Amino acid sequence: MHFVVLFLLTLIVIVFCLWVFTRMGVPRYRPSIVQIEQLLQGVVDGYTRRDEWVMFLGCPLHHDPELEIIRIRCIGLEEGDDDHPPCTQGINGYLYNREGRERAEQILRSIKLLRSQRELQHKREQESEDDNRSS
Repeated sequence: MHFVVLFLLTLIVIVFCLWVFTRMGVPRYRPSIVQIEQLLQGVVDGYTRRDEWVMFLGCPLHHDPELEIIRIRCIGLEEGDDDHPPCTQGINGYLYNREGRERAEQILRSIKLLRSQRELQHKREQESEDDNRSS
């Protein structure tokens, strides 16, 4: 008798957990270009936390292939790449040493360029739409 009660109680808990999990959405990590720029600026300036950085490096950015390329370049800071060894840990709150921060600054410049290109493209598209509406 105890077995049947325990079995039914376990079954109810499992069914309830499955119901809750189906109602919850899938967690998503979709940082914008501005958020990634701020994150990289923090790596250069020393205010990005390690857990934020690891989260960024560990989650692929399928929603934006250009940002995924930036993320892969950032992984090169942590793990090294064909041209550079992994960056060593910095001091006084910095994630990386001076060389690593210089490499992060190069990536930061490229993301700023990408952002300005996107803003210019967006502005052109809006002007084009405005011209089409007025015609």
